[in-house]
Amino acid sequence: MPTFIETQFPIARLSAESYKERKANNGQTLTDRRNLLDAVPQRFTRALEEASRLLEPKAVKITLPSATIKNAAELDQWLADVREQVEEQLNQGPVIL
Repeated sequence: MPTFIETQFPIARLSAESYKERKANNGQTLTDRRNLLDAVPQRFTRALEEASRLLEPKAVKITLPSATIKNAAELDQWLADVREQVEEQLNQGPVIL
């Protein structure tokens, strides 16, 4: 069955790849589609990390520690800890934050 776009713009042709993707999605449940949608941010993050590695092959990714900060003093301490962690790694090469 043609999609809305196909009926409105019959001149436009689907690429073979788009057609295969559309056919593959026909059997998916809403839960399957939701799971795919939920995975998109992680896929973008991985793609960005891979692009960073290609541009800076020796760069190391540092995961910043999570914290609940209640006041400026705690923020200053967290920033100092993070700065120390990043500086240690910078001595060995580029860092991805």
